Amino acid sequence: MDKVQLHPTGFIDSRDPSNPTKILAPEAIRGSGGILVNSEGKRFVNELDLRSVVAAGIQNNCSAYTDDDYVYVVPPFAWCILSEEAQELFGKSVLGFYKDKMGLFEECEDVATIAKLIGCQAEILETTIQDYEIAASTGKCKLTHKSCFHLLLSLQGRETYRRGHRGGVHGGDRPGGNSLLECVVFGRIAGERAATIKHKDKAMFTKLKSDDGHSESVWVPVTLREVRNTDDKYGMNTREVRFNLHGSLQHSGMDIVQFIALRGELDGETLHGYFRPITIPTDEGVIGILARADEKGGPIAKLLELSRPGSVFYMCAQGGLRLD
Repeated sequence: MDKVQLHPTGFIDSRDPSNPTKILAPEAIRGSGGILVNSEGKRFVNELDLRSVVAAGIQNNCSAYTDDDYVYVVPPFAWCILSEEAQELFGKSVLGFYKDKMGLFEECEDVATIAKLIGCQAEILETTIQDYEIAASTGKCKLTHKSCFHLLLSLQGRETYRRGHRGGVHGGDRPGGNSLLECVVFGRIAGERAATIKHKDKAMFTKLKSDDGHSESVWVPVTLREVRNTDDKYGMNTREVRFNLHGSLQHSGMDIVQFIALRGELDGETLHGYFRPITIPTDEGVIGILARADEKGGPIAKLLELSRPGSVFYMCAQGGLRLD
């Protein structure tokens, strides 16, 4: 039960406050700019923090629902205030369903009217709203906990479909570890990689004999898998850039000290870079290079910086000392 995640907001119907069945108050209400205040008119939590944090904030900072001095036996509750801008962002038609059909919102003309409805001092509520507007304008609010999942997580398909149910963006406080969005995104990645297990070529780089007897390879497309910050490991402004091989069980087919050429396009210009792999030739499904993230990395450094997982490059195995 310690892995059951609580949804922090559900509507209280003022006509039946004690009803244990609540209508879900979607996170989009808070995501659109709705702010939570307690019965004193004070904001007490970042509305878009983790669900566990928002739920705990309501539990620890709010009081039980009252009506004409009668205290209902219900959990603590908070008031949700939506500005005109937040209403537009959430959607007036959807809001109209909750307000007009369900009777779960009440329209107020100004802050003083809201304060009267809440039963708090208008000055305190005015200060709360002003503080929020200042924080929002300076970027100190509206930090969603899901916005960066595609940059922070990189899952290898062969591991994902075996173990993806153990965790994910939400960590350990959610059964299954993932929401529907994450399941779709990472499920697709896992499926695509799993489908490459039986790739017919065991090695990605096909060696061709040149006129001088040396082995060379052709250019092949590769998909960017992830970029890891390695400042602490390899020095400042370094990045480990990993690419998916065509098959999840495929290896590069390179010799240990061969280097590779990388090619891509930026603003219509074809850029090249030459790197030593930092993965070993027998690593399955991936090839990694160590690149500079500053001007010392050459023109291709900017391309690597701007690229995101899924971007396509071309790679070719080059020469180098052979340690067969």
